[in-house]
Amino acid sequence: MSDLEVPGLEMHRMALKDIGIELAASADIIDQVASGSTSAVATMSGAIAAQSSSHQLEDHSLESVLRYFADAYAEAWEISFNVDDGGADLVFGDCAVRDICRDAGEELGSSLCALFHGFMVGYLHQLVEGRKRSRFTIETVGEECQIRIDVS
Repeated sequence: MSDLEVPGLEMHRMALKDIGIELAASADIIDQVASGSTSAVATMSGAIAAQSSSHQLEDHSLESVLRYFADAYAEAWEISFNVDDGGADLVFGDCAVRDICRDAGEELGSSLCALFHGFMVGYLHQLVEGRKRSRFTIETVGEECQIRIDVS
């Protein structure tokens, strides 16, 4: 059955677009209420979400946690990564947040992107064994986003 034959598919696509616009607006509100501390709020959210995943991982190395994260969110984000001694370089190809930003007329790298980046860092920081701190640097934002995560 093609997309054209699925009953209600267009309605669902429109609803998804509307939800994305509402999500982008909510991210802006969180940024305003948190006085620019969106990343800190999102990091806490990621850490809380990771607690429910902790028992599913046997290996808590950075590489294993990144693989788990990439697989768990594969429907929303195409994530590739390269791990080295100090952390990892991540590349985001297809990205649901990028699509939402476009649909909502939001600038890439806006508060919605900050929410996702912070969520991801909190998630990884919570699950990576032996970490004392982690820092992420957004290298590029656009058709392909690149992020460096340093873990020590």
